[in-house]
Amino acid sequence: MPLQRQMHVIRSTSTDSHGPIGNGRENHLRVAFATSNLDDVDEHFGTATRLAIFDVGPKSSHLTDVAEFSDVSKDGNEKKLAPKFQALERCNAVFSLAVGASAVRQLVAQGIQPIKLSETSQIASVLNYLEDEIREGDAPWIKRALQQTARNADERVESLLDEDWDE
Repeated sequence: MPLQRQMHVIRSTSTDSHGPIGNGRENHLRVAFATSNLDDVDEHFGTATRLAIFDVGPKSSHLTDVAEFSDVSKDGNEKKLAPKFQALERCNAVFSLAVGASAVRQLVAQGIQPIKLSETSQIASVLNYLEDEIREGDAPWIKRALQQTARNADERVESLLDEDWDE
């Protein structure tokens, strides 16, 4: 299943003083939602028509990407998952109404926490929950994800410092 369309949302630095993930945003998560309408988590991961990806911090969250998929048939063909995994690059978690066992294994192997919701939920409500959890630090998977984000940021800085710099 080819990725039909991907949109990156660009925010003005004058309205968002935080900047993108990786620039001092170690207390932020990147999460995706399987959605048909960009308002609700209302789809199975494997057959999701869209993945809405958000940057979530302790005080706010904003949409960063939307990936749309053309082939969402329920045929058991796992090849159609590859574009979804690609769209989830750098994500810490993906929320959906259901996710198959094979997809769970692949998500976990990529360091992405699959989260199955029991019923259709508003994305805004889930984002509020995540903001609270980032502030409180109670959910184990969020603690792990924030620690991994911090380690990744440290590794990026070390990599830059190890490079030869010409003046």
